[in-house]
Amino acid sequence: VIDMTGWQFNNYAYSSLSYTYTFPTFILQPGAYVVLHEYSGTDTQTDLYIGGNIDWVNSSGAAALLDASGVAVDFVRWGSSAAPIPTGTVWYDPNTPAPGNGQSIGRSLNGVDSDQGGDWCSQTPSPGNPNLACDGPGNFSKTYPANYATGIPTTLSLTWAASGSATQYEVCLDTSSNNNCD
Repeated sequence: VIDMTGWQFNNYAYSSLSYTYTFPTFILQPGAYVVLHEYSGTDTQTDLYIGGNIDWVNSSGAAALLDASGVAVDFVRWGSSAAPIPTGTVWYDPNTPAPGNGQSIGRSLNGVDSDQGGDWCSQTPSPGNPNLACDGPGNFSKTYPANYATGIPTTLSLTWAASGSATQYEVCLDTSSNNNCD
């Protein structure tokens, strides 16, 4: 159980703070989620209506979730944003790509939090469901070796964390520098 009363959601357009929403009295139950809606409505246990404009569909921006004491719990930047990193978190380049119209930014299905853009992806909104676009087939993130590296051993070893809900796994071996396994 998390008491989110007084927590803040901050939205940054480009690099400047553009909107702050402060949570009303709100308790988040274990395994639950909450969706923040831009327009006005009646708050429920899964939907809060902030009555303001969140600048999501933009080539550059950021969002932060801060606890009631003002310390960041999570942060994401997209596009070319250089929004300030809030106290309590860190951020390593690169930023995640900007979401398109009708898209949301979702966290990796396995909850990966390495404080970089690869933890997030643009996807069709999926409230209450896993962010499958981030971890589904076709979405790969190369971690080693660096592009154009030379002298790399040719022995291949594959490891990953098993998922209890997975019905299959897909492996991508890409010898190009564009991380494209289509």
